[in-house]
Amino acid sequence: MGGSSGGSKQIVGYRYYMGMHLVLCHGPVDDITELRMQGRTFWSGSVAGSNPKRLQIDRPNLFGGEKREGGISGAIDVLLGEATQTANDYLQSRMAGGGTVPAFRGVVGLVLRKCYLAANNPYLKPIAARVRRFLSGWDPAAPSPFSSYQVQLANGMNPAAILYACLTDTRWGMGYPPDMIDTGSFSSASWTLYNESFGLNLLWTRQSPIEQFVQQVLDHIGGVLVIDASGRFTLRLIREPDLWNARHFGPHNIIALESFERPDWAETVNELTVNYTDRDTGKPKSLTVHNLANIEAQGGVVAEKRDYPGITDDALAAKVALRDLRSLSIPLARVKLKINPRGDSSASGQPLPGDVIVLDWPELGIAEMVLRVGAIDLGDHTDHSMTLTCVEDVFALGQNAIIGDNDTNWVPDDTSAQVPTMSVAIEATYWDLAHTLSRAELGVVEDTDTYVAALAVRNGQAQSEWRLYSGDTAGTAEYRNTAGYSPAARLGADLPQAVDDVTVAVTDLTDAALFADCDYAWLVTTAGKAAEAVGVLAVDETAGTVTLQRAVLDTVPVAHTAGTWLIGAGPSPGYDGTVRAPATSIGVWLEPHTVTDVGNKVAVTGGPTLNLTGRQGLPFPPGNVRINGASYPVAIVGPVTLAWSHRDRTQQTAYLVAQTDGDIGPEPGVTYRVRYYGEAGTLLRTRAGLTATTDGWPEEAADSALPGGRLNGHLTVEIDAQRGALDSLHRHRIEVDRAGYGYQYGNYYGGI
Repeated sequence: MGGSSGGSKQIVGYRYYMGMHLVLCHGPVDDITELRMQGRTFWSGSVAGSNPKRLQIDRPNLFGGEKREGGISGAIDVLLGEATQTANDYLQSRMAGGGTVPAFRGVVGLVLRKCYLAANNPYLKPIAARVRRFLSGWDPAAPSPFSSYQVQLANGMNPAAILYACLTDTRWGMGYPPDMIDTGSFSSASWTLYNESFGLNLLWTRQSPIEQFVQQVLDHIGGVLVIDASGRFTLRLIREPDLWNARHFGPHNIIALESFERPDWAETVNELTVNYTDRDTGKPKSLTVHNLANIEAQGGVVAEKRDYPGITDDALAAKVALRDLRSLSIPLARVKLKINPRGDSSASGQPLPGDVIVLDWPELGIAEMVLRVGAIDLGDHTDHSMTLTCVEDVFALGQNAIIGDNDTNWVPDDTSAQVPTMSVAIEATYWDLAHTLSRAELGVVEDTDTYVAALAVRNGQAQSEWRLYSGDTAGTAEYRNTAGYSPAARLGADLPQAVDDVTVAVTDLTDAALFADCDYAWLVTTAGKAAEAVGVLAVDETAGTVTLQRAVLDTVPVAHTAGTWLIGAGPSPGYDGTVRAPATSIGVWLEPHTVTDVGNKVAVTGGPTLNLTGRQGLPFPPGNVRINGASYPVAIVGPVTLAWSHRDRTQQTAYLVAQTDGDIGPEPGVTYRVRYYGEAGTLLRTRAGLTATTDGWPEEAADSALPGGRLNGHLTVEIDAQRGALDSLHRHRIEVDRAGYGYQYGNYYGGI
């Protein structure tokens, strides 16, 4: 009756070993400095020389050891691909039947001699190597014409040497003989790049054409590769121009100036992001540079990205980003001109791409404008001319001059800051707060909080923006907000008191397209008072008309005279976020700006003082008001009956509610007040605290005490809303005649 005295073993995982040959790249290379597995370094140092080197790796815990995913250990042979490299003994030993293996000269490789590579996880992790190639591997038929320190920079390889190798290498490059290369231009460029510490670290694969790789290098360094008149490749860097030796062109040697154009600021870029490579991790990295003056000029950011994977140095990436932004953020002139190179006795050879030329063209007032030649069209055998497409040289902008010309009638635009054509200060409505603040911010706004806003109309296209100031005096007013100009027009005809949508003729349309970006607009008196908020349903610039939705938000319909301003409430109004109290006043000023000028602060039209009422917290007046069944009638017959619809400011934030819409709300606590005035204009009866939506004046005869007990021949009715001690900002005021037998003799024959 016994049993086993020992326990059985349990398998909890496996170790994985593998022998393999990894080929990395063309060889030979100068050295290998680091080996990684799935991004983790397991060896660093330097392996160089002509003979294979064997590394002993001992990192079994690189990925957590045997309890997790193991690591790597064992012997690794490094094969640098030299011409004298011999066959690897480990690979030879693995050949069945005693076969032979090649020496793998010309390629860089690693031979893992049955290394321990993982535990528990049977999936092989990727292996990577950091390789440097500066001086090794040059084609013997085209040796390097550069000195070693010229080629090997602190942050990478000299790009001129990279390009030379691409052009001349007969194994993987284009294979051109050295006598087809202008080595002088390459040497000169290499010294410039050396002084700029412009080293690149690039990997080329056969999947992309070598020509594409060459262009990638040229894009990095800002250079062009051209074939000169002798048929040799010439490398030119786009840098500070040599004006002393630049060729001059003008009416004396130009056949035709086919085009001269300068792009608008809106076509430029003011933010550039450069993507480059982190030197330590090999992962993408980026930095962004801005042209603040251009952002100010355009009123916003216009962004672009550039990829420079060969750059691994932060300082160099910043220099290249600023280089590119400089040319992208300035509206450089573009010129196309036709010349006869054989007709210019002073010329020494035809122009080439990248050349600098100087243009004089008195007819356009151009004197000594420095241009950089881009594309060249040589025409055909019947035409001895060539067409040059050029761009203004960004490095010589300080040299260019545009001079006056007595023969031209062109007058430069006035870019001085001008007082806005019209402006208005307004208390922000509840709608404005609901569309500006977050839900949380709106939830803590008190009924007694009040905010100031302002709108301005552009006085000329040069006016770019304006700034809002508020305070007690112009001298002490504080900056609050930078705003854009609003679309505007002026009524071309009187607009009666009415509730229906109306199409009205307008004049002085300004920035009309921006009405589409405005939630609503204001009808503003010439004295600068915002009298009625309206929706802009349509704008017809050709017909000179606008279609309006009358009396939206907290306003009521009122009559307007021709010349009244229509000003859009946006798209970038001036807002003062300072919380103020009702029954106070504040001064409001505007400071106009252009790209080149800043104007003096000016008071808003009719200002500067704005008396505050706490507008956003006041109840909305009722809507859809009807007297004897009609909206704003001219006359009625019989006793007065009044009807209206509820309104609720807190629920009217999704769309503009029309005056003729039915009930919305009411807002909790709101009641209505009706006032009746007799034909002499005297207030005869007030009815307050109403919660229903109808009322009448059965006491009219008794209240009026007119002869014979008659009713008023003309009367006025007012209706507004109240919530506690707060009254609506506006009230409906409707004046009507009374028609019928015994009233308004001579008027309303045939009824109303």
